Amino acid sequence: MLRKYYGEDEVSIDPFETFSTKDACVWIDPLDGTSDFVKGNLPAVTVLIGLSIKDKSRIGIVHNPFSVADREVGNTFFGTAEHGCFKIVSDKNFSAQELVTRQMDIFEPFTVEEPAEDHQIRVAASLSHFSDTIKTIIESIEPVEIVRLGGAGNKCCNLA
Repeated sequence: MLRKYYGEDEVSIDPFETFSTKDACVWIDPLDGTSDFVKGNLPAVTVLIGLSIKDKSRIGIVHNPFSVADREVGNTFFGTAEHGCFKIVSDKNFSAQELVTRQMDIFEPFTVEEPAEDHQIRVAASLSHFSDTIKTIIESIEPVEIVRLGGAGNKCCNLA
């Protein structure tokens, strides 16, 4: 799916069952949105995990442990070029059986096309790093709404 939008030098879709750790790079941000966490803005907090093999992106995971509607419910978004992008819900009150029988939602790929004449622009901007310069730049594209969100992973989840 991603192959339509990214070149072979950016994302690999070659299947693999094993790989050498010398070829792998794993990064983990265990508390993305640290300042939001300290301020109690828990829905902005995420855990970010990424894997690249031989300098090509392979897997990305964004786990949001606290939703806006219910802090007992979280969402995990993950994707690979081989399989697509998915979302799975986790509820802190799930039984062991409910955890293993959860269903994943797949995100259908979007198409890249010119927006309609009446298209309304909505912009996700930083909650803590918002300056007059950024505001001026955003306002120059005349968005209908500026949504200020904390945490990079949280912004990604909201876009998805």
